[in-house]
Amino acid sequence: VKVKYQYEVDRFLKLSTRNNRVLALNTDNFIDYVFLTALQRKASDIEAADLKAYLTTRGYLTMSSGALLIVSNRHDEIAQVVLDYISRLPEFYYFLRVN
Repeated sequence: VKVKYQYEVDRFLKLSTRNNRVLALNTDNFIDYVFLTALQRKASDIEAADLKAYLTTRGYLTMSSGALLIVSNRHDEIAQVVLDYISRLPEFYYFLRVN
């Protein structure tokens, strides 16, 4: 029982550390993080600009001191919007042929 408990504590600490690193990403890096997770590529400049404009109108991003920042606790909503966009890309449904 003690070994299982320690395993769960270690797992929680590892996941918390990862979560804190993701929450610390700036807007561009967070969008690229979601793209890399789903498509194994970064967002193009046009995609990133359009997504940031849309996310700003939704209130998920705000301008502060000349930088576009993620509004507190809106990472999940941003990820949902970006993943919704990615799901509409034809490349999402293609797989590279392995030789």
